Amino acid sequence: MKIKRSHILLLFAFAGVILGGKWLISNVSMQNKKIEYKTINISDEAAAFEYLESCGKTPVSDKPYIEEIQIPYENNYKMYGTYLSIQKEQKLPFSEYCGQTATRMSYVLKEDYKNNTVLVAELIIDKSGRLLGAAWYDSARFDRIYPII
Repeated sequence: MKIKRSHILLLFAFAGVILGGKWLISNVSMQNKKIEYKTINISDEAAAFEYLESCGKTPVSDKPYIEEIQIPYENNYKMYGTYLSIQKEQKLPFSEYCGQTATRMSYVLKEDYKNNTVLVAELIIDKSGRLLGAAWYDSARFDRIYPII
């Protein structure tokens, strides 16, 4: 029995549809999975300092620079892609608070003005004290940002 070329092509097309469908279903179901975010509460400056120390980041001073910020709206995340991916990696709920106000606590970790280096750790905290975002960076190189957790 000789297999026709058209039958072979039909077999490959059928296999492609099956494998493609399976891939599509698995990726759609992965996107719909809800991330289980960590719940870390930071009640005040002392708790923030202790938290950073527990993560291996010891601030130079126990007094942070504190400011109220507005978390960018979701459609502005092209600018914040790296920061957002770091928060997702750490399982912090930053992306769930789009457009809301929060408190940013910035701590200097290291000052080395001779080498033009100031390392800064930032914690983003909501009004209830929940940690929404955490990262550290060299203030001279904002393009390099790292997770704290």
